[in-house]
Amino acid sequence: MARRFVDRLVARGAASIARRAPRGALPLRVSPRRLYILPTRFGGVFALLMIGLLVGATNYGNNLAFALAFWLGAIALVSMHRAHRNLSGLSLADIHAEPAHAGDQLTWRLTWASKASRPRRRVAIALADTPPVVCDIGASTTVTAKEPAGRRGEQAMARIHIESRYPLGLFRCWAYLAPRHTALVYPSVAG
Repeated sequence: MARRFVDRLVARGAASIARRAPRGALPLRVSPRRLYILPTRFGGVFALLMIGLLVGATNYGNNLAFALAFWLGAIALVSMHRAHRNLSGLSLADIHAEPAHAGDQLTWRLTWASKASRPRRRVAIALADTPPVVCDIGASTTVTAKEPAGRRGEQAMARIHIESRYPLGLFRCWAYLAPRHTALVYPSVAG
């Protein structure tokens, strides 16, 4: 009974993400509505430390402890805003894929564009279940991502997962992009 409830909850979450990240043509822009943000484990420990500091300051009536707790709270809020701002407005301008043989790695070259005056720091980009590529994204940056090539024919590009924990690692901000792009996969080379 509980397992079915969890499965339905996961399916609803996946459907919600699919609605917010529909397959589309280039350029794909990361809008603020497509961003998700949650605290990291370090952020959770930081929040517990801050709450403990507030409880201690209230108990002992220590103004310096109050000042420290509110200062740490302000740092956490600014960190959340900066993590969100690091990804908001980023756009996927171009995709180029080189053909590969079945069973090999399919290489995608993703060109990202940003109109921000400062580069986007430590952005992690991953395709499906592949390890992420961490890079800084300037006005125009090309990132190479790889995924396993499936069977021969045209292979649709997997959903792109972009993530940022910049600047302090207190919050994890991420988005999904699903470009409508395919690559050619040749038959495997039997040796």
